[in-house]
Amino acid sequence: MKNASESQSCMVNVRMNEAEALAMNQLADQLQTNRSRLLRKIIRESIGEGPDLLPNEMKHFEEAVFQLAALGRNLNQLLKLVYTGQVKVSSQEQTLMEGIRDQVASLKKETVTVIERTRERWVRHAA
Repeated sequence: MKNASESQSCMVNVRMNEAEALAMNQLADQLQTNRSRLLRKIIRESIGEGPDLLPNEMKHFEEAVFQLAALGRNLNQLLKLVYTGQVKVSSQEQTLMEGIRDQVASLKKETVTVIERTRERWVRHAA
């Protein structure tokens, strides 16, 4: 699946004064991206097309994916033991399952936070 920077089909020129251009350049530098990607991000998020993640935001998702994969492996190992009858579900396993549930809820919360932050970023500045 292509992201916004890979599927561009139209070029747009924007006129701005020197202060605006300087502020845009500083913001792009601060977000570790280029001006074109920054403008696409602002526009996509303003019209509800969803987040176009910048490198620093992508780190959070990469970590979440890593943690979720590890969690899945652990859960599969536990379930294999339960299904083969090698392990009975005890209070310890119940606690483990509750911990897994809590970790999944935490990952979901982190993901929603990043998405909401990107959606609301430009709305706050426009107000």
